[in-house]
Amino acid sequence: MPGRKKMPNKLKLVKGTLQPCTETTIKPKPSRDKGAYIKMRKGVMNKTAQQQWQLMAPELTAAGLLTPLDVYAFEMYCVAYAQWQDALGQLEVMGSVIQGRAGIQVINPYVKIANQAFIQQRQMLLEFQCTPASRFKAGGNEIEDDDEDDGDPLA
Repeated sequence: MPGRKKMPNKLKLVKGTLQPCTETTIKPKPSRDKGAYIKMRKGVMNKTAQQQWQLMAPELTAAGLLTPLDVYAFEMYCVAYAQWQDALGQLEVMGSVIQGRAGIQVINPYVKIANQAFIQQRQMLLEFQCTPASRFKAGGNEIEDDDEDDGDPLA
């Protein structure tokens, strides 16, 4: 998303610019069963994508970021990850520059495939709040203080 990064509420309070309309708030989430594991659909993803699903789905489900409504979006991430891994494997074998027609060296088409898959999976990671910046924007990186609040916003 273009524009400035959001400023933490505590910093706004120190600067004297904190207003209720600009505070970072928690957004509503779809209801979920705490112990439920979201199952992958059969025949949609290859082995690499399935491994990525098995690696990340339990974590995202436990954090409340993966619900049954999100299955298709998460499949898109896993497929993009698998395409990226496949393209990187091909680049490792063939190299970034290959011999084209008439002996001219050209950039390997797998470079473009890897770049596009990387961009797609990065966009999906942002959707699932899997980066520090996206978690902060959603209000998930606020530091919880167990100590008494003595009114000092910098404490």
